[in-house]
Amino acid sequence: MLSRTKVVRTVLVVGLGLALLVGLSVGVARAEEVRFGVLTSLSGPLGTEGKPCFETIQWTVEEINGFGGPLGMPIKLFVADTATDVERGITGARKLITMDRVINLIGPSSSIVVAIMKFAADNEVPVISHWSGSTRLSTSGGEYQFRTCPDDYFEGEVAARFMWDEGFRKAAVITLDTEDTISISDALKKRFAAMGGEIVVDELVVGGQTTYRTAARKVLAKRPDVLFPAIDLDTFKIVYRELYEMGIPFTVLCASNAVQQATMDIVGADALEGVYGEKPANALESPAYTIFEQKYREHMEDGMVGWFTPNMYDAVNLMALAVESAGEATGKGISENIRKVANPPGIKVYSYAEGLAHLLRGNEINYEGASGSCDFDEFGNVLGYARIQQAKGGQWVDVKFYSSEDLAEAIR
Repeated sequence: MLSRTKVVRTVLVVGLGLALLVGLSVGVARAEEVRFGVLTSLSGPLGTEGKPCFETIQWTVEEINGFGGPLGMPIKLFVADTATDVERGITGARKLITMDRVINLIGPSSSIVVAIMKFAADNEVPVISHWSGSTRLSTSGGEYQFRTCPDDYFEGEVAARFMWDEGFRKAAVITLDTEDTISISDALKKRFAAMGGEIVVDELVVGGQTTYRTAARKVLAKRPDVLFPAIDLDTFKIVYRELYEMGIPFTVLCASNAVQQATMDIVGADALEGVYGEKPANALESPAYTIFEQKYREHMEDGMVGWFTPNMYDAVNLMALAVESAGEATGKGISENIRKVANPPGIKVYSYAEGLAHLLRGNEINYEGASGSCDFDEFGNVLGYARIQQAKGGQWVDVKFYSSEDLAEAIR
C-alpha cells in the first residue's frame, strides 16, 4: 500500500501531466533533507567552465525541489571548490563525506576522481562527473564511479581522424603533466600512429612555468603539419603566445581543455583566428536537449549554453532519480539504482519531472539526457558526441560533428 505522502505526491505530480514538463512547481513539506555533495572547479584552470556548471547544479536542484525533491525531501547542496587542484580535491572530498555526510559527490575533474574514488567507494559514496574523461577510468569505475561525458579515447579518436582527413601526416604534441591532459594526449598519439601518422615531437611540460620556449623551439625545428597542444588554459596562453611571436607555419588543433570562450579573451581573437579545437558535444536534436536549452536560457544571464553544462544537468537529474528509485537517500541506494533509471529497458523520459511521474506510477524508466543517452556500461561509462570547432571572429564555430554511433564504431 502506498504511504499517505507518496499518494499525495503521486496526485500532485502525475495529476499535473504535461504541465510538469514545462516547469510548474509543487511542494511537499518534509523535515528531512537529501545531502548532495558538489566537488568541482569554481576557480583554477577549469574555473571559467566550472562556474556555469555550478550554476546549472543550483537551478536544476531548485527545479527538483520544486517538485518536492526525491522521496519528498529537498536536496541541500554542500560545496567544496577544488580549484582544479588534486590536494584541494582530496581535502574537499574528505570534508564533504566525513563532516557534511553527503550521499554523493558531483563534478570532480579527472585527476581528482582518480585520487578520491577509492575513499569514496570505501564510504559507499558514488562519484559522478560531467567532465572526467580520463582513460584510467575506462575499466575502473562502475559501482561507485560514473560519468556523463565520454571517455578521452573518443576525443583522441576525433582529433586523430580530423588530422588524417585534413591530410596531416606529421604531428607535434605538447602535453601538460596532469591526468586529464595526458589521457587525451595518449589517446591521440595511439590513434594517429595507428592510422599511419608520425609523431615528430612528443613534449611533456609542467604547469606554472613563466616560459615554454624550449618546447616551442623543438616544435618549430621539426616542421610538423599540425600541433596538438593537450594543455590547460593557463599553460596554453603562454605556449601559444611564444609560438605566435616566433611565427606559426603549421595548423594548430587544441585539446578540449583550452577550447573555452575565455581563451578568446585571454589570448586574443585575432591571434587565435583559424585555430581548431576538439570538444565533447551534445545530442542537439534530442527532446532532452531542447528541454534543457529552454531552461538554461531562462536561468542563465548570457543564454549561451556552456560547455559541459548539459552533462552536469544530466548528472544531477540521474542522482535525484536514483534516490527516488531506491526509496532511500543513501549512496548505496544510488549506486544500486542509477542504472535502473538511466538504462533500457523502461519508458524513455527526458527530464526529472517526467521521470518522477513515471516512477511514482511504478513504471521503469530510461532517462535520455541532454548530453546523450546516459546508458552506463559496467564501468560507469557512457557513449557521447564530439565536434571540431574553429576560431572565427572571436567565437568557436562548429565545423564537424561526430555522432555516438561514429565513435562507438571506432572502438570495435
